[in-house]
Amino acid sequence: MQLLQKMANQPDGSIFPTQAKIYDTGFDTVHTLILTDTVLAEEIDRLSKLNQTVCAQEIMDGLSKVASQLKLAHHGTKGLKANIHILELLCQFQSVLKEFHFNSKLIVEESILACRSYQRALLMLKNPTVAIKLIASTSKSQERIATTAEKLFDSCQTIIKFSMTILCSEIMLELKERRVIDVNGLEEAFKSFDQAALLWISIKNHCLTLNSNKIDLQVSELNSEMLEGYIRGNGMNWLTFAHMNYIASKAIGNFAEAVDGILNNLPSHHHI
Repeated sequence: MQLLQKMANQPDGSIFPTQAKIYDTGFDTVHTLILTDTVLAEEIDRLSKLNQTVCAQEIMDGLSKVASQLKLAHHGTKGLKANIHILELLCQFQSVLKEFHFNSKLIVEESILACRSYQRALLMLKNPTVAIKLIASTSKSQERIATTAEKLFDSCQTIIKFSMTILCSEIMLELKERRVIDVNGLEEAFKSFDQAALLWISIKNHCLTLNSNKIDLQVSELNSEMLEGYIRGNGMNWLTFAHMNYIASKAIGNFAEAVDGILNNLPSHHHI
């Protein structure tokens, strides 16, 4: 039963796209290819469901509560000393969102580089030494993605601690008692970053599994069919990973822009 389950979870590498230039034109082109190729789309959807543990869009929905609560708190503290603390939270919130968006795009770019290496390895099957070097090169993208995701995980932890420090300060506790603003609502909203932290750590863990089934790199012992199967299978895993992160990056980017539109229109403390 375990063997059958393992076989059922393997990617259909035979449909890994081999057009030489699709990855050179950016992931928007690849995304369009996936949407227009029913078989490829279904396989990527299947693999995504096997690997996705956290939904980026759901996290953005949670973080939208942070934006709403901060906007209310900003209006509620106008003319009060506490307003500067709310502005500090606003700045930190926007900064982290920009960091999310910028680095999520880097993760997609590194994923595309790995996909490109697997695609080129397919074209070099007659020269196994070169094909294997191309495969091995993806470990650099893997390391960079893992490091980036870990950094974003740390950013989530930092803003959670920062928000709790401010919201538990004496001046904010006084406002809480006077019910000037909903401090409890703010505290609850910032817990959304716990889910965001799970997203980045899940991306890191997923990435680290992509090259886990490494082949024996002794060229003299390689079977060409096995090498091609490995390249196509792992190529599909990387393509799925890239696609999942592309969707996440788009969701983060759209949300970051929306938040900028809302919060940038709020007056700074210089105008209060």
